[in-house]
Amino acid sequence: MSDIVSRKQAKNPDTDKEQLHQIILETAIDGFWLMDPRGRLLEVNDAYCRMSGYSAKELLAMSVSDLDAVEDRQDSAVYMQKVVIEGGNRFQSRHRRKDGSCFDVEISVQYQSSAGGVFVLFLRDISALALVQGALDERVKELVCIYSIASLIEKEENLDRILQGCADLMPNGWSYPEIAGARIAYQGRHYQTLNYRESEWRQSEGISVDGCPVGVIELCYLQERPRKYEGPFLKEERNLINKIAQRLGEVVARKNAEANLNNLVQDLAKMERVLAMGAIASSFAHELNQPLTGMLSNIQAAQMLLSVAKPDLDEVREIITDIIIDDKRAGDVIRQLRASLRSEEPNRTPVDIPRAISAVLPIIRSSVAVRNASITTHFDKELPKVLVDQLQLQHVVMKLVQNAGEAMLDNSEGNRNIVIRAQCESCPFVTVSIRDSGPGVADSKLTKMFEPLSTTNPDGIRLGLSVCRTIVEANGGRIWMENNPDRGATVYFTMPAVTASDAGDDCKSIPKRQRGTKQKRGSDV
Repeated sequence: MSDIVSRKQAKNPDTDKEQLHQIILETAIDGFWLMDPRGRLLEVNDAYCRMSGYSAKELLAMSVSDLDAVEDRQDSAVYMQKVVIEGGNRFQSRHRRKDGSCFDVEISVQYQSSAGGVFVLFLRDISALALVQGALDERVKELVCIYSIASLIEKEENLDRILQGCADLMPNGWSYPEIAGARIAYQGRHYQTLNYRESEWRQSEGISVDGCPVGVIELCYLQERPRKYEGPFLKEERNLINKIAQRLGEVVARKNAEANLNNLVQDLAKMERVLAMGAIASSFAHELNQPLTGMLSNIQAAQMLLSVAKPDLDEVREIITDIIIDDKRAGDVIRQLRASLRSEEPNRTPVDIPRAISAVLPIIRSSVAVRNASITTHFDKELPKVLVDQLQLQHVVMKLVQNAGEAMLDNSEGNRNIVIRAQCESCPFVTVSIRDSGPGVADSKLTKMFEPLSTTNPDGIRLGLSVCRTIVEANGGRIWMENNPDRGATVYFTMPAVTASDAGDDCKSIPKRQRGTKQKRGSDV
């Protein structure tokens, strides 16, 4: 009797441990497997039955390859052999439920060599975590896509390159970028990825400007994918394509506004040139009158020489040469007038600045704005010629002097002084300055005076100084304004001086008439 009791007492601790082991497995939140080396399930707990939808009896008739949705039987065998060697591991996988759906699991496995070798596995359902992580990954991709498109729009000025760049960047914001293609249609032109083709799995959104449709953006999958919110696309991807379309609509509207503004500026510049032609025509009349008067004088002189019995033919030949030179000068004046009206590239030739400015001073002094102003000039001796379009140079000087006169209209008579100066301070440039004694310009406006639609004169055309800057820069110079230490302001502009290389054929083509008394038959150069 005592032996029986002793055996029961010896057996009870193992029984208690087994019962405790079973209780732990059945109450565990995580799933449990006991698996043999061939991958067959020897034991499972209720937690894994709830995860998979299978009963314990069904699971014990299955192997790991029946449940793993990622690896096949061969892959599972290779992995189990690796666990045998290493003793254990932790990894993530996907398992199949009884209804055919899949769920994500995190698996911790240990190999026990006792009892012929078994694998002990604990499996945790991480589907909710995987969904959160997947959603977070999608949001990151969308944000990166939006940021990349915004950076492209900020850096790129050309609309064609913006639209093509957006089409190339769009697939990166979707769930399956490796099979995604994008296309943007705008005003009959298409901007698309290299792999784009028509597909039944696509999203599209219109591009609108001020409520009017101007284009369409599309994103398509080239292969079928599981259905989600909108076909194979997420709800967030619908929001993403809407945001991209809205942003592109804003870009198109801004580019159109910039183009319209540029056209307006060009139209105003053309109007400014036309309005200035009245004053410039007087200059042309003066310039054209000299060669025409010379030609007339030379023709009359030739008639007198030919009327005698023995005319001096050498003298007649020189007179004809003078007529040819004057004819060329008249043609140059007419060509310059046509170039101004047609906005051609400047005809840059070596020009004597003091002489060019002096030629238009009578016209400048007749202007209403400067009629009661004192105009003085200071030109450095031996000033080099500048490489410039003479007509445009004269137009700039006339406009700047007129602007200086308008700035002094409120000054009393005797206090309206304009000083025109030309000097060569920094070779190879000649600096021309026009100084007035007006009220000056606010410091905040100094750097903006040469921008389109900027002026201190409320009655001005508001484009004259901008045209001056365009002309100066087109001829290789620069222009700026400074306030004087005492009163008034001074406008400075530079023109490139003629260099040795510039003075080749161009300078030789300029006629130098040094014929003594015969000069009187023609005109002053």
